[in-house]
Amino acid sequence: MKKIYPIIDKDFLKKNNFHIMVHFLIKNKINMVQIRVSKPYTYKLLKKILLVKKICKKNNCKFIINNDLLIAKFLNADGVHIGQNDSSPLMAKKILGSDKIIGVSCGNNMRIASTYTNPYVKYISFGSAFKTKTKKNIKVLKISNVYDYKLDSETKTCIIGGINANNLSDKILNKFDLIAMSSAIRKIPDIIKINKLYKKFCNE
Repeated sequence: MKKIYPIIDKDFLKKNNFHIMVHFLIKNKINMVQIRVSKPYTYKLLKKILLVKKICKKNNCKFIINNDLLIAKFLNADGVHIGQNDSSPLMAKKILGSDKIIGVSCGNNMRIASTYTNPYVKYISFGSAFKTKTKKNIKVLKISNVYDYKLDSETKTCIIGGINANNLSDKILNKFDLIAMSSAIRKIPDIIKINKLYKKFCNE
């Protein structure tokens, strides 16, 4: 499932078997995960995040931190994902280093997306694909707009927002480089469903 991009949040990390879940994701060919948690970074939370990093490093899986450049620097993460109101991609590169992965969010704003077509940005995240419980007052993305954008850009595209086993389609898998998932990958049976759909739509 190389295109599936798991977003690991506090609810995921609260599970007693969260480390087993990370192993299971990587076993199913996940090659990049993102940690998305909010402050404060307690000792217990950091200990769990470091365990995820250790598992990722051992299995050649990229370890990305959401928003927080200082934590990404402190943990020597493989990259950072930044939102529209966070630091600039240039600042992220200066702080983390030129070899780090920089991902950015643009919501459903194609004008903002066009400003990110620079060598510092590895991927641009669009959303929300569907209504989601994790964020309020969101606008659902008109996916056709992203198709038009992709024709003019070599930057990788990521789609996020409410994607799960019930709405994952071959259209989404074939049109986007990365498909971010959060609540849909918190249980092993759900990951198995996603994996079956992925193999079906991607002929793997």
